[in-house]
Amino acid sequence: MTASSSWKWDDGSSASWTNWAANQPGTEKCATQNETGSWSTTPCSETHPVTCEKPAGSPDALPSTCDNLYSQRLTLSGTYLLSGGHETCGLTDSSRCPDGVSYAFGRSCYEFVLSGRTFESARQHCVSHGKQLYSPDTGEDAAMLRNAISKITELAEVNNWFIGLYDLDLDHHYTTTDGSALFYYNWAASEPRSNYKRCVRWGDTGTWFSEDCATSLPFICETNSGYQGCYNVPSSTSGYRNKVVYPRMTLMTCRKYCRGVERPQLYAGVSGQTCYCMSSLTTSKVADSACDAVCPGNPVQTCGENGVMTVLVTVMYNIREASCEDLYNQGVVMPGWYRIFPRGHGSMARVYCHGQERANDFLLPSVQDSDIAVSSSEGTTGSGAISYDGSYGRLFQESASLYDAWRPAENDSNSYASVTLPEASYITGFVTRKPLNWLEKFQPATNGFNFPVPELDLSGLTSLTFEVKACKHIGMLLTTSAGEAARGSQGYKIMIDRGGGTSIIQLDKGSEVKVSVTNTKIADCAEYKAFWVSWANGVIRAGAGRRVGTGTIMSWTDSQRRYTVTSLALLTWGSFPGLHWRFPITEPQGLVYAFIRAPDSGASKSHVAGVDLSNSTFLSFSVRGCYNANIMLAESATEAESGTEGYYIIIGGSSGTSASIKRSFSQSGSNAATTTSSRLTNCTEYLSYWVSWRDGLIELGTGQQYGVGAFLNWTDSNPRTVTALAISTKAGSSGIEFEINAPESTQSYSSRLLYGDSENDLTYYDATNDSTQAVTFDGSSVPYQLVYQYLEKPKVAKHVRLEFDNTDRVRFDILGVPLSQFAQDKGHVGCFVESADGTDLDLPFLVGNLPNATACMLSCEAQGYRYAGIAGGVNCSCGTTIGRYGMVKDYECNVQCPNMPGYKCGGTGRNSIYQIWETTCPEVPSVQFATPNTTDRVHNTVVSYTCNPGYIKPEGFYSADKVVTCRQTTWTGELPNPCRPIECNSTVPSLPHSTVNWTDITYLSTATYTCDTGYALPDGSTTHVAHCQISEEWGPLRHCQRKCLFC
Repeated sequence: MTASSSWKWDDGSSASWTNWAANQPGTEKCATQNETGSWSTTPCSETHPVTCEKPAGSPDALPSTCDNLYSQRLTLSGTYLLSGGHETCGLTDSSRCPDGVSYAFGRSCYEFVLSGRTFESARQHCVSHGKQLYSPDTGEDAAMLRNAISKITELAEVNNWFIGLYDLDLDHHYTTTDGSALFYYNWAASEPRSNYKRCVRWGDTGTWFSEDCATSLPFICETNSGYQGCYNVPSSTSGYRNKVVYPRMTLMTCRKYCRGVERPQLYAGVSGQTCYCMSSLTTSKVADSACDAVCPGNPVQTCGENGVMTVLVTVMYNIREASCEDLYNQGVVMPGWYRIFPRGHGSMARVYCHGQERANDFLLPSVQDSDIAVSSSEGTTGSGAISYDGSYGRLFQESASLYDAWRPAENDSNSYASVTLPEASYITGFVTRKPLNWLEKFQPATNGFNFPVPELDLSGLTSLTFEVKACKHIGMLLTTSAGEAARGSQGYKIMIDRGGGTSIIQLDKGSEVKVSVTNTKIADCAEYKAFWVSWANGVIRAGAGRRVGTGTIMSWTDSQRRYTVTSLALLTWGSFPGLHWRFPITEPQGLVYAFIRAPDSGASKSHVAGVDLSNSTFLSFSVRGCYNANIMLAESATEAESGTEGYYIIIGGSSGTSASIKRSFSQSGSNAATTTSSRLTNCTEYLSYWVSWRDGLIELGTGQQYGVGAFLNWTDSNPRTVTALAISTKAGSSGIEFEINAPESTQSYSSRLLYGDSENDLTYYDATNDSTQAVTFDGSSVPYQLVYQYLEKPKVAKHVRLEFDNTDRVRFDILGVPLSQFAQDKGHVGCFVESADGTDLDLPFLVGNLPNATACMLSCEAQGYRYAGIAGGVNCSCGTTIGRYGMVKDYECNVQCPNMPGYKCGGTGRNSIYQIWETTCPEVPSVQFATPNTTDRVHNTVVSYTCNPGYIKPEGFYSADKVVTCRQTTWTGELPNPCRPIECNSTVPSLPHSTVNWTDITYLSTATYTCDTGYALPDGSTTHVAHCQISEEWGPLRHCQRKCLFC
């Protein structure tokens, strides 16, 4: 309504037609239209939906398709007027997403962030906004997102995104950042191919690729209804139903635990190592940023601490795990009750996972580092020996899983690793894993030279160990991305040796020195020296040695925590003749990463020490760089460094479009072979090639498959031997990155096991008896492959030693169970779930139907198995390990064994499992007329004997005290001789009016008295018996009396 009380439209035109409702208009100055089309006045301050009008014009001015709307980011679902009429369009109901920038699909909201960040920076961005990195749940949600990306112009131009998947243990088992289970996979062909790249890139076709976490990529944040936010922890037991503390707590562990308790709880809250299970939220909500601490068991999941907890709704996450193994592979390693859907079963089961009943748990996680002596050259204490603590040997030690591993000293003839366990344990086997050799780098002695190391991804880590051989000027830059490492300007600059024994820490290159320390000379021109650096919680430290935290040289605290460290560059200032670095690195697929920086002029080359071509005639690799991605195949490492002899292969050349083969790096003149093609190098993408040198035919081709895509070849009439590889580039390129598929080593390693009660009491393991003829256990020639060795006869030990042959580096773990926590005799273990999928069983060896449980146990034992399982009363199976699908309550095995009262023989989908291997000695040996001091039969039980009452030790030599000892499952020692009975007086007492007869005078011997004629005992009898008693007297003695003739 205008000031003149006339009604006008908001474009200023008069309302010539009206449709007021009854008793309208009123006094308010704005109007609304109800569902019947009638108008009513209303205060202009009120909020109501609006209808927009566009002036009439040519239909060509209207969008013709829904895609035209999406290209303008008009994605809200609804009815739109298009040039052809009204049509329903929309990709999302974004009105459900509270932040106004996200897109809604299903129960989640998604935010597309186009600015490139490292994985850790992207994760923190999402967390700070109350979200998580997007973790694919099903193919449906991935397809919806991919559809939105393809239709929104600015998103369609992005080819790759970070998603919230992370390889926690470098074993290709990925966990999610939001704590959900991962059961949808869409890996590209041959992926995941790298165990060094922990993160995952979502490519433009929707497939996944392993990716360096330090790479900068766009990313997708997700908010789903399962995440409730950050809350204060309950102040009393009334605020939660269940509570558990576990050192390796994760979001998924807590959520699965709260779903698995007897009465499942709706909410799971994680605060540090503590998990709270709650039926309702009774505490106040706080800012999401308060719960920014990483979970103890997963560095990419965010848990609360210090009085706050991250809260999840347990029922919003589907149960898809089919086994305890599935839980374990996603980081749920806490023993406890969980709910799973066993394979082939149509219903859910509540099972106990990771229990000690399996007797194949990893023992080392509970052992202190100081109790694991990982060393070399037994008895050697000189410079040739290397001694490590336990963190260098453990198979799954998180802080050491990437960088540290034990290795023998050079020329070591007896390398070994010893472990002292907290208590005597049953040793059931061990596991070994062989990493590849160290990543080696040579850094030229160039002033101000910045040398990035893209192979090292420091995301999620807080420390780094390394060795370096240099005369002086040993430095590095810890920074936020691979790009920043190449630029070398921002980050934490650490000069371990600046020259003259001076060490400094500097914030950013060229800025103020924060710490300067003067020491004795640190660097060594002739030998490798070990160092470490750490950056936990903003505390920047550096020290000498292989153990982080010991031998600290300097320390400085960045109170602002300016940089999240993900990448590394090496620094030096003219340290002639250069610096030799080596970083411990593991890479299961045989990938070796190498980078060569372009020189200011001429050409540069570098020997790739991690690639041995001695037994190969073919090599495949990928390169990323603008020009001159060149390699040299040489006869030796020396030739690879010098470049005087070998095959020099140029890819790209100075134009990026030519390829050539030359006789050597230094050869001048014409090429042996050359060709031109379309672009052979790419500044941003990896391109794959292969090269072969079989029988003098040098061939170069595209792709990874030998013989396919060949485009250049030359035959050498005088073929050279090829054993080493060098990479090269020339001035004008921006540096070249190589991913080289190194030929796998054919050399395997072997080991022997020793066990005993102490380090001075060790016996070689033999499958049939304890002898010095040790069993040799073969390892694997495949790097990083886990090799499980199960002992046919488990042993009891507190001290275990592994001796290794033919290995350069190794990690290991001991399998078993503490003596105090395991059933020691043959017998019933429990009721266990069995898979309905016959190809994936807990007990894989099927015997078939047998008449009873005893027959099943005898059959499995005869074939060398440890466990027998019986299902349905008669169906028998055997195995070495149990518990893959978890243990259930005993009542679920409800079938009685035929002809064996009291024995259970399984149930539907359930095995009654019996242990059939002895862990104790046989029954205590008996000694005639003696009693043992114990009936225990466990290892190291000492049995002595006491003569029974009435018996004494033999005289003379045979009277010595003797004992027997239980050693493993055998009694050792000499049994004492049988006790002899005591003797009474050699003359049996004579009694009046009777005669006596006897044959012996030993304990319990008898003497028979007969009354004379006319005499009887008081009871009327005429005979009685006396015995030789403990008092060495005869008794009882009874007198005969004259008979009464007239009674």
